[in-house]
Amino acid sequence: MIIKRSSILPNQPTLLDEDEAFSSSYFEDSYPIKDILSCHLKGQIAKTKTYLVADLSIEAKVVLLDSYTNEPFTQKVKLEETVDLLEQEDEEGEGYIVEGNEIDLSELCLKMIRTSLPIKVLKPGSKLPKSGQGFRVLSEEEVQKEKADSYNPAFDALKDYDPEK
Repeated sequence: MIIKRSSILPNQPTLLDEDEAFSSSYFEDSYPIKDILSCHLKGQIAKTKTYLVADLSIEAKVVLLDSYTNEPFTQKVKLEETVDLLEQEDEEGEGYIVEGNEIDLSELCLKMIRTSLPIKVLKPGSKLPKSGQGFRVLSEEEVQKEKADSYNPAFDALKDYDPEK
């Protein structure tokens, strides 16, 4: 849903109780979010002297990509936040920048969900793989041991080399 910024009047908050819909274009740059299957937004947006304040509650079913295996999995997300909706970045307000005369509530929901996720999103029971095609995972001790045990016969000819001669 899109709301015109001019429709939000001082001392008259705009009440919201909406199911938001998302097209695939919303998720082009939204890693680890692959899709949002359902999203219900409830709350209000009010106008202050300098910017808009949104008091929102979001319940969503989100498809995420596992940070270890990149496998998709579904997770429920519940948020309750009060955020500022700024037209441009400033020093006083902290919140989300929503430029222009229209507020895309689906985009706002996506931003709020994305910022609520941890940096490393893991599927329940997910474990770091020990190896795969072209890689393997080693501990620091294993790396040091391999370096100490490594031998390169190409350097055998240099062991008797004396740069002073």
